[in-house]
Amino acid sequence: MFIYLVILAVTLFCLNRWKMYQKYYNQGLNGPLVLPILGNSLHIMLRPFKSYEESNFKKYGHTYVDFVLDNKGVIVTSNTEYVKRILINDFQYFSHRLQPTYTPKYARTSVIFQDEDWKRIRTQVTPVFSSGKLKTMFKNFDGPVKTTIDNIADMIDSGDSQHVDIKKLMKAFSLDMIGHVVFSLKTNAYKEDDLFAKKVTELFKVRRFFIVPLLFFMPKFMLRALKITFIREDTVEYFSKMTLGLIEERKKNKDKKYNDFIDLLLKSEAEESKIEKSYEEDGHIVKKLTTEEIVGQCFIFFVAGLETISTALSLVLYEMAINTEMQLRLFKELRELYPTDEISYEDVNKSKYLDAVINETLRRHTTLARIFRKATANYDFGEFKVEKGQTMAISLHNLHHDPKIYESPEEFNPDRFITGELAKGTNTFRPIPFVDGPRNCIGNRFALLEMKSLLIPLFKSIEYSVLQKLKCH
Repeated sequence: MFIYLVILAVTLFCLNRWKMYQKYYNQGLNGPLVLPILGNSLHIMLRPFKSYEESNFKKYGHTYVDFVLDNKGVIVTSNTEYVKRILINDFQYFSHRLQPTYTPKYARTSVIFQDEDWKRIRTQVTPVFSSGKLKTMFKNFDGPVKTTIDNIADMIDSGDSQHVDIKKLMKAFSLDMIGHVVFSLKTNAYKEDDLFAKKVTELFKVRRFFIVPLLFFMPKFMLRALKITFIREDTVEYFSKMTLGLIEERKKNKDKKYNDFIDLLLKSEAEESKIEKSYEEDGHIVKKLTTEEIVGQCFIFFVAGLETISTALSLVLYEMAINTEMQLRLFKELRELYPTDEISYEDVNKSKYLDAVINETLRRHTTLARIFRKATANYDFGEFKVEKGQTMAISLHNLHHDPKIYESPEEFNPDRFITGELAKGTNTFRPIPFVDGPRNCIGNRFALLEMKSLLIPLFKSIEYSVLQKLKCH
Protein backbone atom coordinates (compact mmCIF):
# COMPACT_ATOMS: atom_id res chain seq x y z
CA MET A 1 0.00 0.00 0.00
CA PHE A 2 2.78 2.39 0.95
CA ILE A 3 4.58 1.76 -2.37
CA TYR A 4 1.41 2.63 -4.29
CA LEU A 5 1.05 5.88 -2.34
CA VAL A 6 4.66 6.81 -3.12
CA ILE A 7 4.15 6.05 -6.83
CA LEU A 8 0.95 8.13 -6.82
CA ALA A 9 2.68 11.07 -5.08
CA VAL A 10 5.63 11.01 -7.49
CA THR A 11 3.25 10.77 -10.48
CA LEU A 12 1.18 13.75 -9.30
CA PHE A 13 4.36 15.72 -8.64
CA CYS A 14 5.69 15.00 -12.13
CA LEU A 15 2.35 15.89 -13.75
CA ASN A 16 2.29 19.16 -11.85
CA ARG A 17 5.84 19.97 -12.99
CA TRP A 18 5.06 18.96 -16.56
CA LYS A 19 2.11 21.34 -16.58
CA MET A 20 4.47 24.10 -15.43
CA TYR A 21 6.99 23.23 -18.15
CA GLN A 22 4.26 23.31 -20.79
CA LYS A 23 3.26 26.82 -19.70
CA TYR A 24 6.60 28.12 -20.98
CA TYR A 25 6.78 25.97 -24.07
CA ASN A 26 3.29 27.08 -25.10
CA GLN A 27 4.67 30.63 -25.24
CA GLY A 28 7.40 29.53 -27.61
CA LEU A 29 10.14 29.37 -24.98
CA ASN A 30 12.42 26.41 -25.54
CA GLY A 31 15.14 25.12 -23.26
CA PRO A 32 17.30 22.15 -22.32
CA LEU A 33 15.71 18.77 -21.65
CA VAL A 34 13.91 18.72 -18.30
CA LEU A 35 14.16 15.54 -16.26
CA PRO A 36 11.35 14.56 -13.84
CA ILE A 37 12.00 16.07 -10.40
CA LEU A 38 15.67 16.79 -11.31
CA GLY A 39 14.85 19.60 -13.72
CA ASN A 40 18.16 20.82 -15.25
CA SER A 41 20.21 20.53 -12.05
CA LEU A 42 22.42 17.72 -13.40
CA HIS A 43 23.66 19.97 -16.20
CA ILE A 44 25.52 22.35 -13.89
CA MET A 45 26.81 19.56 -11.68
CA LEU A 46 28.57 17.77 -14.52
CA ARG A 47 30.24 20.69 -16.35
CA PRO A 48 31.21 24.37 -15.92
CA PHE A 49 28.24 26.71 -15.80
CA LYS A 50 29.62 28.95 -18.58
CA SER A 51 29.80 25.94 -20.86
CA TYR A 52 26.15 25.26 -20.05
CA GLU A 53 25.27 28.87 -20.97
CA GLU A 54 27.14 28.74 -24.27
CA SER A 55 25.46 25.49 -25.23
CA ASN A 56 22.00 26.90 -24.51
CA PHE A 57 22.76 30.08 -26.49
CA LYS A 58 23.78 28.06 -29.56
CA LYS A 59 20.72 25.79 -29.35
CA TYR A 60 17.94 28.14 -28.23
CA GLY A 61 19.07 31.68 -29.02
CA HIS A 62 18.92 34.80 -26.86
CA THR A 63 15.98 33.77 -24.67
CA TYR A 64 15.15 30.35 -23.24
CA VAL A 65 13.79 28.70 -20.10
CA ASP A 66 15.59 26.39 -17.72
CA PHE A 67 15.02 24.80 -14.31
CA VAL A 68 18.38 25.19 -12.58
CA LEU A 69 18.05 25.94 -8.83
CA ASP A 70 14.39 26.91 -9.35
CA ASN A 71 11.80 24.18 -9.91
CA LYS A 72 9.29 26.81 -11.06
CA GLY A 73 11.46 27.76 -14.01
CA VAL A 74 13.67 30.73 -14.91
CA ILE A 75 13.44 32.70 -18.13
CA VAL A 76 17.03 33.41 -19.22
CA THR A 77 17.78 36.19 -21.70
CA SER A 78 20.68 37.98 -23.36
CA ASN A 79 18.42 39.95 -25.70
CA THR A 80 19.73 43.53 -25.39
CA GLU A 81 16.26 45.08 -25.63
CA TYR A 82 14.92 42.84 -22.86
CA VAL A 83 18.01 43.51 -20.75
CA LYS A 84 17.50 47.28 -20.99
CA ARG A 85 13.84 46.92 -20.08
CA ILE A 86 14.59 44.71 -17.05
CA LEU A 87 17.46 46.77 -15.65
CA ILE A 88 16.58 50.33 -16.69
CA ASN A 89 13.45 51.25 -18.67
CA ASP A 90 10.96 49.11 -16.72
CA PHE A 91 13.05 48.61 -13.60
CA GLN A 92 10.01 49.11 -11.34
CA TYR A 93 8.65 45.76 -12.58
CA PHE A 94 11.94 43.93 -11.86
CA SER A 95 13.37 45.67 -8.79
CA HIS A 96 13.52 42.55 -6.60
CA ARG A 97 16.58 40.36 -6.38
CA LEU A 98 16.31 36.62 -5.94
CA GLN A 99 15.61 35.81 -2.29
CA PRO A 100 17.48 32.77 -0.92
CA THR A 101 15.40 30.32 1.07
CA TYR A 102 17.60 30.73 4.13
CA THR A 103 20.41 33.21 4.78
CA PRO A 104 22.27 33.85 8.07
CA LYS A 105 21.25 37.02 9.93
CA TYR A 106 23.96 39.49 8.97
CA ALA A 107 24.24 38.13 5.42
CA ARG A 108 20.55 39.04 5.01
CA THR A 109 21.34 42.68 5.77
CA SER A 110 23.92 42.98 3.00
CA VAL A 111 22.28 42.84 -0.44
CA ILE A 112 18.96 41.00 -0.09
CA PHE A 113 16.73 44.04 0.45
CA GLN A 114 13.51 44.85 -1.32
CA ASP A 115 11.21 47.86 -1.80
CA GLU A 116 11.51 50.67 0.77
CA ASP A 117 14.34 49.00 2.71
CA TRP A 118 16.43 48.79 -0.45
CA LYS A 119 15.78 52.46 -1.31
CA ARG A 120 16.61 53.61 2.21
CA ILE A 121 19.84 51.63 2.51
CA ARG A 122 20.95 52.54 -1.00
CA THR A 123 20.38 56.22 -0.16
CA GLN A 124 22.50 55.94 2.98
CA VAL A 125 25.37 53.90 1.53
CA THR A 126 25.76 55.65 -1.85
CA PRO A 127 27.55 58.73 -0.39
CA VAL A 128 30.22 56.44 1.12
CA PHE A 129 31.33 55.67 -2.45
CA SER A 130 31.42 59.30 -3.58
CA SER A 131 34.65 60.72 -5.02
CA GLY A 132 35.46 62.50 -1.77
CA LYS A 133 35.01 59.39 0.38
CA LEU A 134 36.88 57.17 -2.09
CA LYS A 135 39.77 59.62 -1.99
CA THR A 136 39.77 59.33 1.81
CA MET A 137 39.78 55.52 1.68
CA PHE A 138 42.41 55.48 -1.08
CA LYS A 139 45.02 56.40 1.51
CA ASN A 140 44.52 52.94 3.04
CA PHE A 141 45.34 51.19 -0.26
CA ASP A 142 49.11 51.68 0.13
CA GLY A 143 49.51 48.96 2.78
CA PRO A 144 48.03 46.01 0.83
CA VAL A 145 49.71 47.13 -2.43
CA LYS A 146 53.14 47.38 -0.77
CA THR A 147 52.63 44.02 0.99
CA THR A 148 51.85 42.31 -2.33
CA ILE A 149 54.81 43.90 -4.12
CA ASP A 150 57.09 42.88 -1.21
CA ASN A 151 55.78 39.30 -1.36
CA ILE A 152 56.66 39.10 -5.07
CA ALA A 153 60.09 40.66 -4.41
CA ASP A 154 60.75 38.02 -1.73
CA MET A 155 59.88 35.27 -4.22
CA ILE A 156 62.24 36.73 -6.80
CA ASP A 157 65.06 37.06 -4.25
CA SER A 158 64.57 33.47 -3.08
CA GLY A 159 64.51 32.10 -6.63
CA ASP A 160 60.86 30.98 -6.42
CA SER A 161 59.64 33.46 -9.04
CA GLN A 162 59.38 30.76 -11.75
CA HIS A 163 56.34 29.18 -10.09
CA VAL A 164 53.89 31.72 -8.71
CA ASP A 165 50.28 30.91 -7.89
CA ILE A 166 48.81 34.20 -9.11
CA LYS A 167 45.27 33.38 -7.95
CA LYS A 168 46.53 32.75 -4.41
CA LEU A 169 48.56 35.98 -4.50
CA MET A 170 45.63 38.06 -5.79
CA LYS A 171 43.25 36.50 -3.30
CA ALA A 172 45.64 37.44 -0.50
CA PHE A 173 45.79 40.99 -1.84
CA SER A 174 41.98 41.24 -1.95
CA LEU A 175 41.77 39.91 1.59
CA ASP A 176 44.41 42.36 2.82
CA MET A 177 42.53 45.18 1.09
CA ILE A 178 39.31 44.27 2.87
CA GLY A 179 41.17 44.03 6.17
CA HIS A 180 42.75 47.47 5.73
CA VAL A 181 39.96 49.43 4.04
CA VAL A 182 36.94 48.00 5.89
CA PHE A 183 38.32 47.09 9.33
CA SER A 184 41.75 48.84 9.57
CA LEU A 185 43.35 45.44 10.23
CA LYS A 186 47.01 45.05 9.26
CA THR A 187 47.25 41.63 7.59
CA ASN A 188 49.54 39.72 5.26
CA ALA A 189 47.24 36.93 4.13
CA TYR A 190 49.77 35.43 1.72
CA LYS A 191 52.28 34.64 4.46
CA GLU A 192 50.36 34.58 7.71
CA ASP A 193 48.15 31.66 8.66
CA ASP A 194 45.92 33.73 10.94
CA LEU A 195 42.30 33.23 11.99
CA PHE A 196 41.03 36.09 9.82
CA ALA A 197 42.43 34.51 6.64
CA LYS A 198 41.19 31.04 7.62
CA LYS A 199 37.64 32.25 8.25
CA VAL A 200 37.48 34.08 4.92
CA THR A 201 38.64 30.92 3.12
CA GLU A 202 35.99 28.84 4.92
CA LEU A 203 33.30 31.34 3.96
CA PHE A 204 33.60 30.41 0.29
CA LYS A 205 33.90 26.63 0.59
CA VAL A 206 30.71 25.64 -1.22
CA ARG A 207 29.73 21.99 -1.04
CA ARG A 208 28.40 22.08 -4.58
CA PHE A 209 27.39 18.47 -5.12
CA PHE A 210 25.67 18.37 -1.75
CA ILE A 211 23.93 21.74 -1.72
CA VAL A 212 22.63 21.97 -5.31
CA PRO A 213 20.36 18.89 -5.21
CA LEU A 214 18.97 19.90 -1.81
CA LEU A 215 18.13 23.41 -3.02
CA PHE A 216 16.19 21.88 -5.89
CA PHE A 217 14.51 18.90 -4.27
CA MET A 218 13.69 19.93 -0.72
CA PRO A 219 10.59 21.98 0.14
CA LYS A 220 11.40 25.54 1.20
CA PHE A 221 10.07 25.11 4.74
CA MET A 222 12.54 22.23 5.25
CA LEU A 223 15.46 24.28 3.88
CA ARG A 224 14.59 27.08 6.31
CA ALA A 225 14.15 24.67 9.22
CA LEU A 226 17.47 22.93 8.55
CA LYS A 227 19.21 26.27 7.77
CA ILE A 228 20.73 24.94 4.55
CA THR A 229 22.61 27.70 2.74
CA PHE A 230 25.59 28.35 0.47
CA ILE A 231 27.17 30.59 3.17
CA ARG A 232 28.63 28.99 6.28
CA GLU A 233 26.77 30.31 9.32
CA ASP A 234 29.68 29.90 11.74
CA THR A 235 31.92 32.15 9.63
CA VAL A 236 29.18 34.77 9.37
CA GLU A 237 28.95 34.68 13.15
CA TYR A 238 32.71 35.21 13.45
CA PHE A 239 32.71 38.27 11.17
CA SER A 240 29.61 39.77 12.75
CA LYS A 241 31.09 39.55 16.25
CA MET A 242 34.34 41.06 15.04
CA THR A 243 32.55 43.93 13.29
CA LEU A 244 30.26 44.63 16.26
CA GLY A 245 33.33 44.78 18.50
CA LEU A 246 35.02 47.28 16.20
CA ILE A 247 31.85 49.40 16.05
CA GLU A 248 31.66 49.55 19.84
CA GLU A 249 35.33 50.49 20.01
CA ARG A 250 34.84 53.31 17.47
CA LYS A 251 31.87 54.69 19.40
CA LYS A 252 33.96 54.82 22.58
CA ASN A 253 36.87 56.57 20.81
CA LYS A 254 35.00 59.05 18.63
CA ASP A 255 37.97 61.40 18.26
CA LYS A 256 40.23 58.80 16.63
CA LYS A 257 40.14 58.78 12.82
CA TYR A 258 40.42 55.54 10.87
CA ASN A 259 39.13 56.63 7.43
CA ASP A 260 37.93 53.10 6.75
CA PHE A 261 34.53 51.80 5.64
CA ILE A 262 33.16 51.33 9.16
CA ASP A 263 34.36 54.80 10.14
CA LEU A 264 32.62 56.44 7.18
CA LEU A 265 29.32 54.65 7.82
CA LEU A 266 29.38 55.60 11.51
CA LYS A 267 30.26 59.20 10.69
CA SER A 268 27.33 59.37 8.33
CA GLU A 269 25.10 58.05 11.08
CA ALA A 270 26.46 60.57 13.59
CA GLU A 271 25.99 63.49 11.21
CA GLU A 272 22.40 62.54 10.48
CA SER A 273 21.58 62.12 14.15
CA LYS A 274 21.93 65.89 14.51
CA ILE A 275 19.01 66.36 12.13
CA GLU A 276 15.56 65.63 13.49
CA LYS A 277 14.04 64.79 10.12
CA SER A 278 15.48 64.58 6.62
CA TYR A 279 13.22 64.27 3.59
CA GLU A 280 13.70 63.00 0.06
CA GLU A 281 12.07 64.82 -2.86
CA ASP A 282 8.97 62.63 -2.61
CA GLY A 283 8.53 63.48 1.08
CA HIS A 284 9.64 60.17 2.56
CA ILE A 285 11.68 60.34 5.75
CA VAL A 286 15.25 59.14 5.25
CA LYS A 287 16.00 56.76 8.11
CA LYS A 288 19.49 56.00 9.39
CA LEU A 289 21.13 52.60 9.10
CA THR A 290 20.76 50.27 12.04
CA THR A 291 23.84 48.68 13.61
CA GLU A 292 22.80 45.34 12.09
CA GLU A 293 22.63 46.96 8.65
CA ILE A 294 26.10 48.50 9.07
CA VAL A 295 27.46 45.04 9.91
CA GLY A 296 25.69 43.71 6.80
CA GLN A 297 27.26 46.35 4.59
CA CYS A 298 30.71 45.42 5.91
CA PHE A 299 29.98 41.75 5.31
CA ILE A 300 29.13 42.38 1.65
CA PHE A 301 32.77 43.28 1.02
CA PHE A 302 33.57 39.59 1.53
CA VAL A 303 30.64 38.28 -0.50
CA ALA A 304 30.97 40.69 -3.43
CA GLY A 305 34.58 41.85 -3.30
CA LEU A 306 36.89 38.95 -2.51
CA GLU A 307 36.47 36.25 -5.16
CA THR A 308 35.35 38.66 -7.89
CA ILE A 309 38.27 41.09 -7.57
CA SER A 310 40.94 38.42 -7.03
CA THR A 311 39.66 36.48 -10.06
CA ALA A 312 39.53 39.60 -12.24
CA LEU A 313 43.08 40.60 -11.26
CA SER A 314 44.35 37.08 -11.96
CA LEU A 315 42.74 37.11 -15.40
CA VAL A 316 44.22 40.52 -16.29
CA LEU A 317 47.68 39.18 -15.42
CA TYR A 318 46.99 35.99 -17.37
CA GLU A 319 45.86 37.86 -20.51
CA MET A 320 48.92 40.11 -20.41
CA ALA A 321 51.18 37.09 -19.89
CA ILE A 322 49.92 35.35 -23.04
CA ASN A 323 49.68 38.61 -25.04
CA THR A 324 53.25 39.85 -24.71
CA GLU A 325 52.92 42.72 -27.21
CA MET A 326 49.98 44.12 -25.27
CA GLN A 327 51.94 43.74 -22.04
CA LEU A 328 54.84 45.73 -23.50
CA ARG A 329 52.47 48.42 -24.73
CA LEU A 330 50.93 48.69 -21.27
CA PHE A 331 54.38 48.75 -19.64
CA LYS A 332 55.51 51.68 -21.83
CA GLU A 333 52.33 53.69 -21.25
CA LEU A 334 52.43 53.22 -17.48
CA ARG A 335 56.13 54.12 -17.32
CA GLU A 336 55.41 57.33 -19.19
CA LEU A 337 52.33 58.29 -17.18
CA TYR A 338 53.70 57.31 -13.76
CA PRO A 339 57.44 58.16 -13.67
CA THR A 340 57.58 57.85 -9.86
CA ASP A 341 56.32 55.27 -7.38
CA GLU A 342 53.74 57.69 -5.99
CA ILE A 343 50.22 57.26 -7.37
CA SER A 344 47.62 59.82 -6.34
CA TYR A 345 43.86 59.36 -6.38
CA GLU A 346 43.59 62.07 -9.06
CA ASP A 347 46.07 60.28 -11.36
CA VAL A 348 45.02 56.65 -10.98
CA ASN A 349 42.69 56.81 -14.01
CA LYS A 350 45.22 58.33 -16.43
CA SER A 351 45.97 55.20 -18.44
CA LYS A 352 43.39 54.66 -21.19
CA TYR A 353 45.02 51.42 -22.24
CA LEU A 354 44.85 49.99 -18.72
CA ASP A 355 41.14 50.89 -18.71
CA ALA A 356 40.74 49.04 -22.00
CA VAL A 357 42.63 45.98 -20.74
CA ILE A 358 40.46 45.78 -17.60
CA ASN A 359 37.22 46.32 -19.56
CA GLU A 360 38.12 43.67 -22.11
CA THR A 361 39.08 41.21 -19.36
CA LEU A 362 35.75 41.76 -17.58
CA ARG A 363 33.92 41.32 -20.88
CA ARG A 364 35.69 38.17 -22.01
CA HIS A 365 35.85 36.58 -18.55
CA THR A 366 32.54 37.65 -17.01
CA THR A 367 32.78 37.00 -13.27
CA LEU A 368 29.04 36.45 -12.79
CA ALA A 369 27.54 34.22 -15.47
CA ARG A 370 23.99 35.33 -14.56
CA ILE A 371 22.13 37.89 -12.50
CA PHE A 372 18.56 37.35 -11.30
CA ARG A 373 15.52 39.59 -10.92
CA LYS A 374 11.98 38.78 -9.76
CA ALA A 375 8.95 40.35 -11.40
CA THR A 376 7.00 42.53 -8.96
CA ALA A 377 3.94 42.51 -11.25
CA ASN A 378 2.68 40.82 -14.42
CA TYR A 379 4.67 41.99 -17.45
CA ASP A 380 4.30 41.53 -21.21
CA PHE A 381 7.49 41.32 -23.28
CA GLY A 382 5.46 40.90 -26.47
CA GLU A 383 6.84 37.51 -27.45
CA PHE A 384 6.05 36.08 -24.02
CA LYS A 385 4.58 37.11 -20.68
CA VAL A 386 5.83 36.80 -17.12
CA GLU A 387 3.73 36.62 -14.00
CA LYS A 388 4.29 38.37 -10.68
CA GLY A 389 6.94 36.46 -8.75
CA GLN A 390 8.47 34.95 -11.90
CA THR A 391 12.27 34.80 -11.92
CA MET A 392 14.10 36.42 -14.84
CA ALA A 393 17.81 35.84 -15.40
CA ILE A 394 20.16 37.93 -17.53
CA SER A 395 22.97 35.83 -18.96
CA LEU A 396 25.93 38.21 -18.72
CA HIS A 397 28.16 35.53 -20.18
CA ASN A 398 26.07 35.15 -23.33
CA LEU A 399 25.56 38.90 -23.54
CA HIS A 400 29.30 39.58 -23.49
CA HIS A 401 30.03 36.82 -26.03
CA ASP A 402 27.33 37.64 -28.57
CA PRO A 403 28.96 37.92 -32.04
CA LYS A 404 26.19 40.30 -33.11
CA ILE A 405 27.39 42.76 -30.44
CA TYR A 406 31.14 42.12 -30.30
CA GLU A 407 33.19 41.20 -33.34
CA SER A 408 35.18 38.01 -32.68
CA PRO A 409 33.99 37.83 -29.06
CA GLU A 410 36.42 35.06 -28.07
CA GLU A 411 39.37 37.21 -29.12
CA PHE A 412 41.03 39.32 -26.41
CA ASN A 413 41.14 42.78 -27.98
CA PRO A 414 41.40 45.84 -25.68
CA ASP A 415 41.49 48.10 -28.74
CA ARG A 416 37.78 47.57 -29.23
CA PHE A 417 37.43 50.06 -26.34
CA ILE A 418 39.90 52.54 -27.87
CA THR A 419 39.73 52.44 -31.66
CA GLY A 420 36.85 50.07 -32.36
CA GLU A 421 33.10 50.52 -32.54
CA LEU A 422 32.76 50.56 -28.73
CA ALA A 423 35.04 53.61 -28.59
CA LYS A 424 33.25 55.33 -31.47
CA GLY A 425 29.85 54.80 -29.89
CA THR A 426 28.42 52.89 -32.87
CA ASN A 427 27.73 49.91 -30.63
CA THR A 428 24.71 50.81 -28.52
CA PHE A 429 25.41 48.12 -25.91
CA ARG A 430 28.57 48.10 -23.82
CA PRO A 431 29.63 45.34 -21.39
CA ILE A 432 27.96 45.50 -17.98
CA PRO A 433 30.19 43.47 -15.62
CA PHE A 434 28.85 45.55 -12.69
CA VAL A 435 25.29 45.25 -14.04
CA ASP A 436 23.33 48.44 -14.90
CA GLY A 437 20.42 50.58 -13.80
CA PRO A 438 19.31 51.69 -10.32
CA ARG A 439 20.34 48.38 -8.74
CA ASN A 440 23.82 48.10 -10.23
CA CYS A 441 26.90 47.29 -8.13
CA ILE A 442 27.26 50.24 -5.77
CA GLY A 443 30.97 49.50 -5.27
CA ASN A 444 31.97 49.42 -8.96
CA ARG A 445 34.17 52.53 -8.72
CA PHE A 446 35.83 51.17 -5.58
CA ALA A 447 36.52 47.84 -7.31
CA LEU A 448 38.18 49.49 -10.32
CA LEU A 449 40.19 51.77 -8.04
CA GLU A 450 41.39 48.74 -6.07
CA MET A 451 42.42 46.88 -9.23
CA LYS A 452 44.30 49.81 -10.73
CA SER A 453 46.13 50.63 -7.49
CA LEU A 454 47.82 47.22 -7.76
CA LEU A 455 48.07 46.72 -11.52
CA ILE A 456 49.93 50.00 -12.15
CA PRO A 457 52.98 49.16 -9.99
CA LEU A 458 52.87 45.49 -11.02
CA PHE A 459 53.05 46.18 -14.76
CA LYS A 460 55.57 48.97 -14.33
CA SER A 461 58.16 46.76 -12.69
CA ILE A 462 57.60 43.06 -13.47
CA GLU A 463 57.45 41.06 -16.69
CA TYR A 464 54.94 38.19 -16.85
CA SER A 465 54.86 34.96 -18.84
CA VAL A 466 53.04 31.65 -18.54
CA LEU A 467 54.65 28.27 -17.89
CA GLN A 468 54.77 25.82 -20.76
CA LYS A 469 53.12 23.22 -18.57
CA LEU A 470 50.19 24.37 -16.50
CA LYS A 471 48.98 22.37 -13.55
CA CYS A 472 45.20 22.30 -13.17
CA HIS A 473 43.74 22.63 -9.69
